[in-house]
Amino acid sequence: SKKLASMLNVGLSDSYGKHLKGLKPLKIIVPFVQVPMNIINAGFERSPLGLTRLFRKDVRARTPAAYETQAYIAARAVIGSGFLAYALTKAQAGDLAGAPPRNQSARDDFYRSGKQPFSIKIGDTWVPYQKLGPLAAPLHVAAGFYSRFDTTGEAPDAGHVWTAVGTVGAGIVDNTWLSGVASLVDALEDPERYGSRLGASVLGQFVPMGALLRNVSGWLDDTSRDTRAYEGEGVMAPVAKQLQAGIPGLAQQLPERLDVYGNPVHRQGRTGPWSFMPFGPSKDTRDATEREISRLGLYPGFTGKSLTIGRQKIDLDQAQHSAYQKAIGQAMLKSAGIFVNSPVYQELNDEQRKFILDKIIQQSRSDAQQIFKAKLYKSLSPRQRAGD
Repeated sequence: SKKLASMLNVGLSDSYGKHLKGLKPLKIIVPFVQVPMNIINAGFERSPLGLTRLFRKDVRARTPAAYETQAYIAARAVIGSGFLAYALTKAQAGDLAGAPPRNQSARDDFYRSGKQPFSIKIGDTWVPYQKLGPLAAPLHVAAGFYSRFDTTGEAPDAGHVWTAVGTVGAGIVDNTWLSGVASLVDALEDPERYGSRLGASVLGQFVPMGALLRNVSGWLDDTSRDTRAYEGEGVMAPVAKQLQAGIPGLAQQLPERLDVYGNPVHRQGRTGPWSFMPFGPSKDTRDATEREISRLGLYPGFTGKSLTIGRQKIDLDQAQHSAYQKAIGQAMLKSAGIFVNSPVYQELNDEQRKFILDKIIQQSRSDAQQIFKAKLYKSLSPRQRAGD
């Protein structure tokens, strides 16, 4: 359309900025819109689509100034296209990450594999790339285009182009200067998981030197803390725990957060000396069995915070829930490891491996759950047992 052509000619940020400025109530958001739009516009110039600028009337003119502009446009597009080709090869090799999965178990595996949101693997280390500004646009596109392949095993096609566009937007929102927007979006999509993080972010603005304290806390302790609310703790408990987790000395009083296999979660990236840097490197911390389970596309789920014994529902406290997660997680990993390291496993194809391994994980989970229930029942008071 003429409107789209006009936007491409004058630049995306200029066009949107002009339309927003025409609406007085929206003037306040113009600065926040123009910054990401400038990045998108610069990324557009450094892609094959950037060559469309050669068709502008002022560029097609046969003047020395126009010839210089043509060379400038072509150089940017060619260099950016080469960078995009490199990004696509990294994505095909599984060495390029976009936004983390929404599924909690897949998200847990994402971080244990060493990946960070919007990062690229260099050697055996993952390094974030969203701080590269316009140069990150091809990486965002490649990561988004192949995200469908990562989750379904289907080759990406033109129908997934909007996934790539969405990844570019998500990558921009993930930057520090738009972290509040990202937190708000997450909280609206999943209030139970991200609502406390948003609340802590807002209240954290009133903590003197809050950012410095969080950096010092990350330097002194790389252990991720469990900030969830448990039965009887109150609705504001997660927010208070989130704030406590950012204060040196107090953070260590919170219990460790466990991964799906019952192991303590250790943060990577901006930890230790890297706490004061814009980003930090990370590496894969999974063992061979965990990597094989992930390779086959199996993501065992986390345990719930309650159990049903007979006819009675028992709400677990933090210590009981941690013990439950450890019991289930370690049983699943041990059983899976025995099968993965057996001679029989090597003779099977991936489809057979996945089917049998899934059954083994489910059975070991069920067996460990029954054992834990029996132990928990013995620890209940006579009054609690009377509810059975």
